[in-house]
Amino acid sequence: SDKKNDTTISLQSAAAHQAALTKPFDELSPRQSRRRTDTIMSLLREEAEEQKISTTQLLGYMLHRENYVHNRVIAGIGMKLFHEQLVSKELSIDEALHILSTYKLGRIGYTTLR
Repeated sequence: SDKKNDTTISLQSAAAHQAALTKPFDELSPRQSRRRTDTIMSLLREEAEEQKISTTQLLGYMLHRENYVHNRVIAGIGMKLFHEQLVSKELSIDEALHILSTYKLGRIGYTTLR
């Protein structure tokens, strides 16, 4: 009977773990979001170092590349990040709200991107 209960608990734990992995990204806590993106951030940092640019510049280029066809405004912001035109400049309220609403960023994500 104890073995059956252990198996049931183990299966429930596995199901809970799988459910946690399938939770939509925009519903994750900040900690879960960071954990899920740790690998890609490490890769981005390594690639930026190899290319002798900042991680922010690489992210800006990737933002530009991803949005060039469908959203030129966001693509332009990405290119400004790449060319370091936004790094030391504050964003306008409109630009900040646009980034926040488009990418559903929380405080930490927005601050990091900024």
